[in-house]
Amino acid sequence: MEFLVEFETHIPDGTPESEVARRQSAEATAAMELTRDGHLVRLWNRSGVQAEASVVGLYRAGSADELDHLLAGSHT
Repeated sequence: MEFLVEFETHIPDGTPESEVARRQSAEATAAMELTRDGHLVRLWNRSGVQAEASVVGLYRAGSADELDHLLAGSHT
């Protein structure tokens, strides 16, 4: 099955840039793994949205439960 998932991220005021960079790197690594494994098909950045970052992703999973596990980072 394919799922269209929207993410919005909000960075709290005062968050150190090093922490933001660390988390962005971790998210990029997770996305690459999901792509390699055939679960992440495509990502789009949404423009004109009030959130600090708004992304839409097309995912493939066998069920909604599997998708939840993938998005929680427990796909390995």
